Amino acid sequence: MVPVCLQYGFPAKSAIRGAKNGIRPLSSWLSFGKPNGWHMTDLIGERLSHAGRLRRRDILKGAAGLTVAALVAPSVGWAQAGKRLLVGVHQDLPIPDAQMSRAMVTHMVMKHVVENLVTFDENYEVIPQLAKSWDVLDDGARYVFHLRDNVVFHNGKTLDADDVKWSVDRLKEVSPSKGSYSGIKAVNVIDPRTVEIVLKDPSPSLPSTLAGPFGGYIMPKDLDKAQGGTISKPIGTGPFSWVEYQPGRLLRVKKFDNYSVDTSFDGPTGLGGRREAQVDEIEFRVVPVSSARATALETGELDFALLLDVNDFERLAASRTARQVEEPSFESLVLWLGVTVAPTSDLNFRKAVAASIDYKTLMDASVAGHGAVNNAFLHPELRAWFTPSMAARHKFDLNTAKALLAKTAYRGETLTIHVSNSTEYSLNAALVLQQMLGQAGIKIEVHPVDSAGVMSIVYARKPTYNFGMTSISGRMDPDQVYFQRLHSSSAVNAYNNPEYDKVVEAARASMSQETRRKLYSQAQDIVMADIPAIVLFNVSFLNARAPRMVGYKPNALGLSRFWNVGLGK
Repeated sequence: MVPVCLQYGFPAKSAIRGAKNGIRPLSSWLSFGKPNGWHMTDLIGERLSHAGRLRRRDILKGAAGLTVAALVAPSVGWAQAGKRLLVGVHQDLPIPDAQMSRAMVTHMVMKHVVENLVTFDENYEVIPQLAKSWDVLDDGARYVFHLRDNVVFHNGKTLDADDVKWSVDRLKEVSPSKGSYSGIKAVNVIDPRTVEIVLKDPSPSLPSTLAGPFGGYIMPKDLDKAQGGTISKPIGTGPFSWVEYQPGRLLRVKKFDNYSVDTSFDGPTGLGGRREAQVDEIEFRVVPVSSARATALETGELDFALLLDVNDFERLAASRTARQVEEPSFESLVLWLGVTVAPTSDLNFRKAVAASIDYKTLMDASVAGHGAVNNAFLHPELRAWFTPSMAARHKFDLNTAKALLAKTAYRGETLTIHVSNSTEYSLNAALVLQQMLGQAGIKIEVHPVDSAGVMSIVYARKPTYNFGMTSISGRMDPDQVYFQRLHSSSAVNAYNNPEYDKVVEAARASMSQETRRKLYSQAQDIVMADIPAIVLFNVSFLNARAPRMVGYKPNALGLSRFWNVGLGK
């Protein structure tokens, strides 16, 4: 049996760490009581799955022999004195083709290189980007987009409607979120500056879908063919152009001198507006160990450290050479329940799971309080959509959980939670859930795999799991969650509820914001009652920057923005 340090999410010699750094040890977060006086610390030694233990152990063993300099090795010609912004990222880009990627880190980088027809502003409202305006026709069945003039791609080609048509048609075919574009019937070129998108059914959601923030990218027509069938060097219209990519090591972009600044805005806003490159280059360095990213920031080898572990982030509070950047986010951690696989196919079992979880304790233990409990698929800050009923919470009650469990056919067999081992808080949460569900009588094994592995399991067309845990990035239009994640035609876990389908179909068809708001509130009520999934909490992104970095603004989308960011002395 391997002792597990739940606070930091990896096997360790000591089960509890962090008190000496001023961080509350996990035992203090998890000392909620049970009638017989049980405390979570009695079960700290609970083991991970064998595969998970080996993977984490081997990673740490390998990293232990590396110096910070080796982990943050500069590229050839690197000179800290130049205008090169150095960003430490926690994982490599799985693939550089943004249209085909689910990875947050890919989209964060690509927002500097590739642009959308429309995007989101600081208030998460849709604004123009490559399109200067658009018309909504036939009660939302047709949208006509008018392109900005003289927008140039990094290869010198001028943007036209053929590029938009090719890009949107390709998104329908290759995007992991192709369901987002399934309502598009046709993309028609009206003239070089005008493109029409015809929908199968009227929908108010098309602008939000095209805005992303994790898709909708416009690239030159036939770019994949020009690069041998696979896009290995993205070409866009953004303020930075692609320079080089060394898998597992670094990705570098440079200022695009011919960038078409959108002068209709006074300054940058959200993911758009008046974006300008204020550094010559940005180098994204792959530094998978959080402590190495934090140390490199302090020693001047990085200007920005992305997604730090809790202990590293809190340690930097006292640093003279680093500044904490906590970014409360729309990202939520979701526990998907296998509604087609026993015993999670039984509603009483799913209710027992929901009642077994102390959500505040779970959040505190997983992210040391750097988050917020929320059981809704929408964040409360999305005030245009969030309703009072969405603030409802599942009630933690072990006695109720046990009574519900007794009504099921479950007889103590071991069930598995599949979770990513690349995100600390996800693994922490899975381990804490293992203990919480165990107190209700549900035996859990935690199976950590890489992010791609989790997605292949949870998003399988015919799911065979009982529990899968994923993060959902912020979605600005409720349709992108309530329909695309849980409607029977596209449900993550093959969820099929005709009553639910009817509600979200009506919301998708309505052009009235108020009507849609009420319908999505009903959809959330059904999710709370039927429990195909449990939103556990929203997380804060824990980043840090160098004091000389100026102009950086946090945002809730989880996409760090380095345009309009400069470097001082």
